[in-house]
Order: sequence, then C-alpha cells, then structure tokens
Amino acid sequence: MNQFRDQKVVTLETYKKSGKAVQTPLLFVAHEGVLYMRTPMQSWKVKRIRNNAQVRIVPSDRHGNPQGSWMAGRAEIYHEREMAWVNELSKQKYGLVKGLMDLRNRLLGRAGNFAVIAVRFPDSVDRKTLTQRRKGAKN
Repeated sequence: MNQFRDQKVVTLETYKKSGKAVQTPLLFVAHEGVLYMRTPMQSWKVKRIRNNAQVRIVPSDRHGNPQGSWMAGRAEIYHEREMAWVNELSKQKYGLVKGLMDLRNRLLGRAGNFAVIAVRFPDSVDRKTLTQRRKGAKN
C-alpha cells in the first residue's frame, strides 16, 4: 500500500466477460488500506466489476502509464450517497481540481448518479468495518 501514498492517479484493470483486461486511469483516495474511486454509475467499468469483482490496480500517471507494481484486489460498488465521506476525502486531496470536476458533472447533468468503487486487498479492512463506517456517516 505504501506505493499509493503520494500518488494522485491509479490505473484500474477490470475484465470483460471474454476475460479481456480493460485499463482505466482514475483519481483515488486511500483510507485504512482500501482504495476508493468515483465514477459514473452507468460506466462500463462498473458493469464489468458487477460481473467480475477481481481487479488489478497500480499507481500511474494521468495517462495510465504504471508507476509501481500491480496489485490484485477485489472491488465493490456503492452508490455515492452511501459513501459521502469518500467525496469529502477527495475534496481534501484534490481541492480545486475536484471542485471543477464536480461543476462539470453538474453542468452535464451527471451529479448525484455516481458509484464509489472500493478496492480491497487481501489484508485490508473487512466489509463489516466498512458497513459500520457507512452507518456512522449517515447519523
């Protein structure tokens, strides 16, 4: 996980039903051993993850060129309403860039329909802890 510490972008590798890998660079935040990324709920990567939750991820530049070692993980999809705290962490990490992205999404009519992809590695936070954190954010 240390390789992600000072990075701003990761490349997420998901898999089509045929088994072919698809790589996508994304902004991310890390919290307690889990990497979180936001993406439109109707994106192909969300559909691929729903079909096959096994993913690989690597720190990268904004073009998707790897800057570290690939790690295998398991992805889960949540609606952004369930994970509002991830959006707050993204605002802290990316500042003005995040604000401009949010403005663009509002102007394009995409606000409010985003997924949060949570990628866990074999030794990271379990689902029970994540569920408790989500419940705490609602109160």
